[in-house]
Amino acid sequence: MATPTPEGQRAQKVYGRWAGEVEERFGTAACLALREALVPIVRNGGLDSPLRRGMDPYPDGWRAQVARPEVLPHYPVISMRGGFPDGS
Repeated sequence: MATPTPEGQRAQKVYGRWAGEVEERFGTAACLALREALVPIVRNGGLDSPLRRGMDPYPDGWRAQVARPEVLPHYPVISMRGGFPDGS
């Protein structure tokens, strides 16, 4: 089971307040209309989402030649900013 960290819990509260302010400012009808317009595009982030097309590698590039992993790697990401993903 995964639970948010205290920072994640604070972020959820901030998001909740922000979303409420947006709905107050623009109205429930406008927010629902926007949601209805976006659902066909996003499709809950599924593999059939049109947004995923931009994530596919260029067919002639090297990434297209490498098999797509089924799971994430079991080692930490080492970026140019530091030894850990948070840059520390």
